[in-house]
Amino acid sequence: MRDLYSLVLRMKRGDDHAFEVIIKRFDRTLKSNSSREGYFDSDCYQECLIRLHKGLKNYKKIND
Repeated sequence: MRDLYSLVLRMKRGDDHAFEVIIKRFDRTLKSNSSREGYFDSDCYQECLIRLHKGLKNYKKIND
């Protein structure tokens, strides 16, 4: 049940732990994309998390 789609479904149902697992899985990528000129930008990281959460909440599988 740890596959990404299952985690997204659990998150959409309000399971905060599922979102934490997703964050941990993609943390390296999120931090990498939140770096500016070699420095970690915590505001950018937070914005990435907000957008990720909103995007996953609005996600609809094409064949649902």
